[in-house]
Amino acid sequence: MSEFKHGGNVWQGGSPFQWKDFSANLNPEGTPEIMKQAILDSVEEIGFYPDVNMEETKENLEDFLSFPKENILPANGGIGALQLIVEKERPKKTVILQPAFVEYQRLSENIGAKTVHVPILQDDKVIYDLDRICREMEEDTMLFVCNPSNPLGSILERDKLEFVLTQARNKGTLVVLDEAFIDYCDDLSCRDLVFEYDNLIIAGSLTKMFAIPGVRLGYVLTNTSRLDRYRRFQTPWTLSAQGVGAARALPELKVFVEKSAAVNKKRRSEMKMELEKLGFLVFPSMGNYLLCKIPWSQWSVANLQKELLGDRVLIRDCSNYVALGDSYFRIGIKDEQANNELLESLRKVLDRLLDKGTVGTC
Repeated sequence: MSEFKHGGNVWQGGSPFQWKDFSANLNPEGTPEIMKQAILDSVEEIGFYPDVNMEETKENLEDFLSFPKENILPANGGIGALQLIVEKERPKKTVILQPAFVEYQRLSENIGAKTVHVPILQDDKVIYDLDRICREMEEDTMLFVCNPSNPLGSILERDKLEFVLTQARNKGTLVVLDEAFIDYCDDLSCRDLVFEYDNLIIAGSLTKMFAIPGVRLGYVLTNTSRLDRYRRFQTPWTLSAQGVGAARALPELKVFVEKSAAVNKKRRSEMKMELEKLGFLVFPSMGNYLLCKIPWSQWSVANLQKELLGDRVLIRDCSNYVALGDSYFRIGIKDEQANNELLESLRKVLDRLLDKGTVGTC
């Protein structure tokens, strides 16, 4: 891995509003008005320390997730949840299903853990090798599973996850299930398994569905005894007044989530088909994004991104992901107008390259 870079780099020149940013996976519907208003109203509270116990936010998350508040710990975004888990548990070894969110490796390296990579993308096919995964499990180990995976968008099905959880429990391995994008998947959350497996810890995020990366609101779900230890370890005043305010809107946004997920599913299917028509290899996804591969060996994502900058378009270069190379990129699913603008920009780039003879036919 060359560096721990991320998407959403709209601060590289000019106003962030001038970019057509497909590198970040955020709901194109934007932040719902009711949540915006709750955040604006929370400005009146910035002269006070937030509730150190975050009781109101726990209650709002309880309602939104249909999950008992005794098993919920609010966190400073999904990253804050993951950091809390890793730094408190401090495993000697971590197992990461690759390609994966780069922060799993960064957090592992920060505590000096040995990191083992298990590929789930082999010859451009999604394969969860359960035997290989289980062989890497041992005492004082942490396994990272992302459902749906980022950047691939694949899901480790519930029965397979339970098999892994059982094997992990027998071997003394903790399983961290990252459900940052689960709101886009119809009823596929495995949060209820927290009550069956004491070695399961779930990290979640409100950033992706509600388009609030600047607010930082996430959560940890696990058994009460482990959560109690995390609570004592967590930095006081984890949430800002704006994070608390955003959470106040959650109980009224369940229909918004359902509609957003349904619209995303339709747009994702349409984009996959159109990108394949252009010649790209596009992987099936359950998230609000698509992983694509450039089929022309003489052309890289860096070349493609450079060409797209003229239209102020950003895509996510995935060359820094383990198990991927310089021909892979990810795009976030936007609204129909933005998606069509991206497709048009890609067509123009490909036409120019074909004229130059830089790319050939697939």
